[in-house]
Amino acid sequence: LHSFPTRRSSDLCEMRVRIDGKRGRGLVESEAFWINFNRDTQTPARIADDFLEGLRRTTDVDRLRWKAYLTAGSRDDAKEIHEFPVRFTDIDFFDHMNNSVYWSVIEDYLSSYPDMLKAPLRVSIEHDAAVALGDKLEIISHVHPAGSTDRFGADLTDRTVRTLTYAVGDDTKAVAAIFPL
Repeated sequence: LHSFPTRRSSDLCEMRVRIDGKRGRGLVESEAFWINFNRDTQTPARIADDFLEGLRRTTDVDRLRWKAYLTAGSRDDAKEIHEFPVRFTDIDFFDHMNNSVYWSVIEDYLSSYPDMLKAPLRVSIEHDAAVALGDKLEIISHVHPAGSTDRFGADLTDRTVRTLTYAVGDDTKAVAAIFPL
């Protein structure tokens, strides 16, 4: 298990976690965009100096800005649309749907496509807005065939990219992209 920040600023941190399997088999790599929240105001807040000092020892990149990479898919040309019930146990301390539930959506989706699990995958999730208890969450899926995927990156034009849009009414809450490595 290796965990290290790759970029940081005074209130944000990009963190990478890598888990190598036994005897060189298996690999899980994760990258997350951390935002420090003030517990009382529930708004982004400056990271404590002692924590920042630890981050400074592992990266010298101190200008971190986030820009959306994924765009929401429409209902009009969706491959599938299904409701994902938000349960009381899915809600975190900030009254938002817990990040692990976003991954549950992806795992449920992949369970319907077992062939996708035969090769390593990369999954990116971008959160746009919070999902709350009582929201009618719909998952809108799209399949972008090889040759039409240049908008996801020049190195992905040779493979299929699947996207999941997490929507509540007309509001996009998150977008995920799934593609083979």
